[in-house]
Amino acid sequence: MSVKWYFAISEISLSRENSDWPGLIKAAVRSARMNTTLKPHMLYNGEPNEFTNEIANLGVTIVPHRVSFYDALLSEKEKNPNFDLLSWSGAHLRIEIPLIEKQDEIVLYTDCDVMFLKDPALPYLPKYLLLRQRNHVLIIGTSTLA
Repeated sequence: MSVKWYFAISEISLSRENSDWPGLIKAAVRSARMNTTLKPHMLYNGEPNEFTNEIANLGVTIVPHRVSFYDALLSEKEKNPNFDLLSWSGAHLRIEIPLIEKQDEIVLYTDCDVMFLKDPALPYLPKYLLLRQRNHVLIIGTSTLA
């Protein structure tokens, strides 16, 4: 069974100094494509660019998305100029996967800085929302939110 694998990033995170998110994402995607049957999906808060084109050419489905509570984050930014709106809006993309995913009952979420050696062993999941985190991985059941 081929499972959708989600990871999330914002445009601002891709260009941060002292990090190589684009390189980490490419390594994760290449390892998934070489060693698993996972179907990579990138939740992305930002405008299309050279990186999104490159990652799409590696077989990743780009899912443009802005968090549903963006207005609340924007309100916080107006109150607190030091509030990092772009980072926060990107960091919370993962919690909206059950709202986005309408086809599969089970999907996998990981942080961007992972590598796959083989298909992950996914446990049996009951038909309710499950968020289980272990070592930067969430297994998400989506069936009750559709």
